[in-house]
Amino acid sequence: MPKTDIPLSWLLTAIILLTLGVLAVDLQVPLGVAMGVAYIPAMLLALWLPSIGGVLGTAAICSVCILIAYAYSPAACTPWIVLNNRLLSLASIWAIAFTGYFLKRSEMELSQSEIRYRGVAEMGSDGIIAIDRNSRVHYANDQANAMFGYAPGELTDQSLSRIMDVETFEHHQQALTHYLTSGKRHMSWGKVKVNGQHRDGSVVPHLLQLREYEEHGGHFFIASMYDLRQQKRLQAEISQKKWALGERSKEINCLYQLSLIINQAKVTPEELCAQAVEILPAGWQYPDHTCTRIRLGEQNYSSENFSETPWCQQVGLRVNGKLRGGIDICYLEQFSTADEGPFLKEERALLKEVSKRLGLAIQRREAEISLLKLNTELEGRVAARTANLQKLNQELDAFAYSVSHDLRAPLRNIDGFSQALTEDYGDKLEPQAIHYLERIRSGTQRMGKLIDDLLTLSRTARMVLKPHSVNLSSIAAEILAELKAAEPKRQAEIKITPNLRVQGDPSALVVVLRNLLENAWKYTQKTARPQIELGMRTVDGETHYFIRDNGIGFDMAHAGRLFAPFERLIPSDEFPGSGIGLATVERLIHRHGGRIWAESEVDKGACFYFTVSSETLDSHMNTTEAPP
Repeated sequence: MPKTDIPLSWLLTAIILLTLGVLAVDLQVPLGVAMGVAYIPAMLLALWLPSIGGVLGTAAICSVCILIAYAYSPAACTPWIVLNNRLLSLASIWAIAFTGYFLKRSEMELSQSEIRYRGVAEMGSDGIIAIDRNSRVHYANDQANAMFGYAPGELTDQSLSRIMDVETFEHHQQALTHYLTSGKRHMSWGKVKVNGQHRDGSVVPHLLQLREYEEHGGHFFIASMYDLRQQKRLQAEISQKKWALGERSKEINCLYQLSLIINQAKVTPEELCAQAVEILPAGWQYPDHTCTRIRLGEQNYSSENFSETPWCQQVGLRVNGKLRGGIDICYLEQFSTADEGPFLKEERALLKEVSKRLGLAIQRREAEISLLKLNTELEGRVAARTANLQKLNQELDAFAYSVSHDLRAPLRNIDGFSQALTEDYGDKLEPQAIHYLERIRSGTQRMGKLIDDLLTLSRTARMVLKPHSVNLSSIAAEILAELKAAEPKRQAEIKITPNLRVQGDPSALVVVLRNLLENAWKYTQKTARPQIELGMRTVDGETHYFIRDNGIGFDMAHAGRLFAPFERLIPSDEFPGSGIGLATVERLIHRHGGRIWAESEVDKGACFYFTVSSETLDSHMNTTEAPP
């Protein structure tokens, strides 16, 4: 629909003037006065209601005024004639109003459509230009302006000659004139490659597509232009990226090959360098014309084609932060490049990375060699000490055998003859002599007990452990029953948590519990109400077994001496003992992979805690028992 240029104020004025003319006739007001007075309110309404709604509203108000005037018109007028005139007036008013309404609505829709299509044109990547039949630019989007070096909107209302050279513009004018007069096209309007002219005079090659259209009675042509320079730039950029990707792939493969060399087992630093020089040239731009050399200390490792040329790149080789040599990369001939010197910046970065990785690999290999050497020395020391320990164990076995056989017989003789003297000549001896014999027998018995405890202690390190499921509760009950049977008059409160089971050697754990329970029984003999308890607790996921009593206890300041052989915190004349029992307990618990410790207060009893680990116990399964 063609665009209308009728202002709304004209429509409002026409409606008001027509209404005032009718009112002048109906109310017998001179027409000239009414026409003169109508100009002012018509303009005021046009300014106050400059919209389609204002036009329709004014028409409605004027229609009401005409009907009211008709009701008060002079009686002399012929009613049907007046009515006919008024109806014609109302029809004219609404015809004017609806004509303006539809024209303006079409104009707004057309304007909105133009805005939409202009937005689409601005969003595209192609340049779009609309020209009239005089080759004047009617519209050019921002892309078209930029394509030819102009600011946005600068080409609008300019001649098409601004973007064509003289010869091309003359050819265009001839073709346009021929088409407008004959209707025949001089060339295809599809995609045609043409050359434009940039603002700076350079050529702008582009693909051109043409369409024609009519607007406001005018003949226009619209052209879509794709800048071929952009295509060339994209092709050049793609080629550059493909080349760069190929170079980066060579560099990554070079680092990968270096990592394979570095990760070889038992390779020496010298072998690392000798292998690295062969794979490094493949990471550079011209591998067939590249040679390498690695310097490590006084040694040089070079590729077969190495030659020191002026086109060389070097970097230091640091091991443990100290400069130990360097890496040289040389071109065998000169090559031109856009980067610094004959090498790319990525290649310089690659050389630094190779130096860093190779330095770390050499550092690690040297550390491994030093560690291997140290381990070898330690193994030799351990073997020597093991041999010494075996010799000492043999001597200890011989000593234990001697103690077991050579010392026991004299002790038995002393004890036996002392007893015979007492029994056979007791009535003939004085009481003092009998007392001395009793002391002799007591000493020999204590000596025998000490020898037995020493033998038990020495055997704990050599005995074979056979792990089984052991019920500590039942073992403790049996031991306490034996102690009660030996001293039936003693009363003690016994508390045993039922079914306490561990994985361990039954005979070894019997020794542990017997020593701990006998101590508890012994050190509660002077307590008014003795209490002995076997129980269990869990701390941080670890199971602790304990034997608690309310006996005389001990001072924790001396707890460090508690498990040492022959160490006694309580005098032996008050509570007899050899001082070997707790040392034996500690060794057996350690062989079970556990630990033992005690908590106590003087006169408030003591509590011994211990743990057992079946996993550590398994490591002693293959231990062989030494000869007695």
